[in-house]
Amino acid sequence: MIKSERKYWRNVLERLLAICQYLSQHNLAFRGSEDRLFTSGNGNFLGLVQLLGKFDPVIQEHLRRISNAEIHDHYLGKTIQNELIMLISKSVRDSILQKITNAKYYSIILDCTPDCSHQEQMSLTVHIAECNESVEVKEYFLSFLQVTETTGGFLTDIVLNELKSLGVPLENCRGQGYDNGSNMKGKHSGVQARILALNPRAFFVPCGCHNFNLVIGDAAKSSIDAVTFFGNLQQMYTLFTSSTQRYKIFWDNVSGLTVKPLCETRWECRVESVKAVRYQVGAVYDALVSVAEVTKGKDPKAYSEAASLSGTMKSAKFLIAMVVWYDVLVRVGQVSKLLQSSSMQIAQAVLLLEELKRFLTEYLATGYEKAKVTATELAEELEVELKFPGADEVRPRKKRKLFGYEGDDECLTSPEQNFKINFFNSLVDVALSSVQDRLTQLAAHSATFGFLYNIQDLCNVSDDELLQLCKDLQNLLTHNDSADIDAVELYEELKTLCHIMPKGLSALDVLNVMKKRGLVEIFPQVVVALRILLTLPVTVASGERSFSKLKLIKTYLRSTMLQDRLVGLAMISINNEISCQIDSADIIDRFAQCKARKVRF
Repeated sequence: MIKSERKYWRNVLERLLAICQYLSQHNLAFRGSEDRLFTSGNGNFLGLVQLLGKFDPVIQEHLRRISNAEIHDHYLGKTIQNELIMLISKSVRDSILQKITNAKYYSIILDCTPDCSHQEQMSLTVHIAECNESVEVKEYFLSFLQVTETTGGFLTDIVLNELKSLGVPLENCRGQGYDNGSNMKGKHSGVQARILALNPRAFFVPCGCHNFNLVIGDAAKSSIDAVTFFGNLQQMYTLFTSSTQRYKIFWDNVSGLTVKPLCETRWECRVESVKAVRYQVGAVYDALVSVAEVTKGKDPKAYSEAASLSGTMKSAKFLIAMVVWYDVLVRVGQVSKLLQSSSMQIAQAVLLLEELKRFLTEYLATGYEKAKVTATELAEELEVELKFPGADEVRPRKKRKLFGYEGDDECLTSPEQNFKINFFNSLVDVALSSVQDRLTQLAAHSATFGFLYNIQDLCNVSDDELLQLCKDLQNLLTHNDSADIDAVELYEELKTLCHIMPKGLSALDVLNVMKKRGLVEIFPQVVVALRILLTLPVTVASGERSFSKLKLIKTYLRSTMLQDRLVGLAMISINNEISCQIDSADIIDRFAQCKARKVRF
């Protein structure tokens, strides 16, 4: 009798665990407006229990006992739901912590955002080089930390306390990845500076994707024409989408891409806003003219905006600016998407930045004339001539001079020359300068670890130079009396390994080849150096992705969710692959041991 009851309750718990996992992995709400079975609006959890009861004999029997009042502890309430969520998330977290322990070296990725209840949430993610059958670069979400202050000191304390509670030693941290906020990257009181003071081997790498956001953001503020252009795009979107009638007019004229709104924080997405007009300039112009005709005499504001925008679209400034912005945004967007990969390495990031710098340099020299040719073709589609107003039509602006100022400033009487200098040259110059600044930030890490990017080419490096590179790396990876590598041994291993490895392999490929050939124990110093290199994060894209899950889990209907429940649900959802592999029997055993229960499992 006792054995059959135990089996029965374990079967019930297995199904309840499966329901919790399903709802968590799909970011669905558990509870509804009612907490009773067989009532309308009782939520997804009880609804799935009722659904299983139609087909599954175990749940059928369980529901029968509840309906006949044979049992009072049915384990379907909110408290048990929270316990199951916490146990599943703890199992997932334990699995991740074991992976961190096995990898030894790790990097932390932090990012902050407010949730729907206006609480600041900081995402904590770890970046490791995981060594199993093959070596893989992995990133795992660990927690959302609720913060009340965003100062560097407060955030540092929160992170250090969380790492301590998880049993993750700070001395094994080899990298920090943050956005470009001053409280994070500040040289004196930022989080990275405070952690570096405790562990000089926790190298800070600025996020590549945030860097590109700043590149475009800086360029967009470089001139009045650059700001005006995006203002016109946003005005087009607002005009068409603020009325169903106008939106229908838009689709009657445009059969391809729809107009897109602008985003202040994600400049990369602006390429879609420009693209919708760039490749449909004639259709969008026709839609604006149609809106002006329909709203004339009925809606003065809409008529004025449509007429003004249609006139703006025919101007040379708008057409050239659209072509220039699209060329720049497409190239920057492509690089940004490549950098968002969790397995991106610093060597690849440096190459991408150098390629972008080369593109911008060439575009500064020849881009304007090419853009003008393309804009001329667009003007022909609009049946207008690409022409700037004549010099006699523009009154030059006179600037005030200080008393005794000898010479007059040279005025640009050509409107086109004025536009090229103040818009095009300024935009590309600012973007080029921003890319150079970001390239310099990564150059320091590249200079130290750079000789490990292509081990096969070390055959052409002199012995003295290679030994010095190894010594520099040893000094960098030494803190107090602890050193991660030995320079002499690393030098000797590299001199042998460079003749064995095939050409054209990345650092990750070299590690996998060594593991496949059984060379890991023969070249331990090289393995450690490469693992630390792969541990350095390039972007904090994983932190941004965790915010996407946060917005799906904590919606305005679930805004009163407690922090523990939020973290548990996020842990299961974000680390979906691990949560699918957990052992339900082990969770049931821990569930039974949590507290004294009336039912024995």
